[in-house]
Amino acid sequence: MADDWLDVESGLDIPGLCFRRFRGESDYASIAEVLTGSQRADGYDRMVTREDIAAAYAASLRNCDPRTDMVMAEVAGRLVGKQCLKIWQAVFGLIGETENSEPAEKDS
Repeated sequence: MADDWLDVESGLDIPGLCFRRFRGESDYASIAEVLTGSQRADGYDRMVTREDIAAAYAASLRNCDPRTDMVMAEVAGRLVGKQCLKIWQAVFGLIGETENSEPAEKDS
């Protein structure tokens, strides 16, 4: 998908860092890998699977269009993080909330 790359001024000097849009189910395994790495870096022995991501997204992405509301970060072609904006309908209007996944290798 050549048209899903985003032109972002990140201010970070990380060779190979680029941002793109969510690509659907083909991203699930990479997202699971990033979340598992993040959990382990935080000292948790939890493995996140592709199936976990599919189930979580099926249940929770009702107020979010991941193809427009999610940004994926890659370094040298490998997913290292993601950011998602979810919109919640509240009594007083819309409220935005972000969900962030830290890179699998937090100390690098």
